[in-house]
Amino acid sequence: MKTFDEVYVFLKSMYLHSRFEGRNESTGWAGNYSALVTKSVMDDLKSTGESCISHFDSRTGQIVKFNADLVITNPDIPPEEIQRKAGHLTHVLGG
Repeated sequence: MKTFDEVYVFLKSMYLHSRFEGRNESTGWAGNYSALVTKSVMDDLKSTGESCISHFDSRTGQIVKFNADLVITNPDIPPEEIQRKAGHLTHVLGG
């Protein structure tokens, strides 16, 4: 199992600043928000062996799934909105 510090550094590198450490100083959030997120992720990793960062929170704008070794398990998956429904070319092809 990775240490708290290792998980924290990983999350800090993958999260938008405003959604991780930026909330430590913001009003309305706990002063230790990023530590609470890290603890929650560690709990997920311990119980299920994986966790994720939502596309709203990640620096890439994509969901980031990772395992207990902090290896990203979905590096090439497009954002959820793109996968939802395939487009149709009937308006272009006249069909």
